[in-house]
Amino acid sequence: MISWRLNDERGVMTRIERNPDGTGTAGDLSTLYQEMIDPVYGFAVSRVGRSDAEEITAEVFCAAAAAYRAGRAAEVTPAWLMTVVRNKVIDRWRSTAIRSSKLHLLRPQVPDHSVWASDDTSWRVVDALDRLDDLSRTVLVLRYVEGHTVPEIARRLGRTTKATNSVLGRARKKLRRAYERTGADDGRA
Repeated sequence: MISWRLNDERGVMTRIERNPDGTGTAGDLSTLYQEMIDPVYGFAVSRVGRSDAEEITAEVFCAAAAAYRAGRAAEVTPAWLMTVVRNKVIDRWRSTAIRSSKLHLLRPQVPDHSVWASDDTSWRVVDALDRLDDLSRTVLVLRYVEGHTVPEIARRLGRTTKATNSVLGRARKKLRRAYERTGADDGRA
């Protein structure tokens, strides 16, 4: 059985021979690790930072080792590894710690004559975001805080652009309702 690996020196894919039953050898896994550690880590670090990227990279190669042990070595290709790292990054974005670290960007960092009417307004926005479901919060932060386009968000979330546009539209409505409730809840509406 033949699969492919990325050859960093030439930037092309080269063949890896596998056993007929689909199992690979420790040498195959070691070679794949050496070839793919930098692309996997680079993908993760550009999206979640160094400390989380190190953990995600370790998880990706643990998953590869588990697939080898389970006799699914033929599945473990560079494309498979990049899919796993992408999914783990998305999972990390959904976690509370990452959401919280992104919300600080919504707090006013500019003088009062900016787009923020007052500190109270920005805190109401953050409170409204906290009330949203994970997917709605994620698409809003990716679009309006980090500045990604809808097609970029769709690729990151593994959705179509049309579906992501729909999610974004619903998320904006949910945020508007949650924002209005934050003012009503504390008598400042």
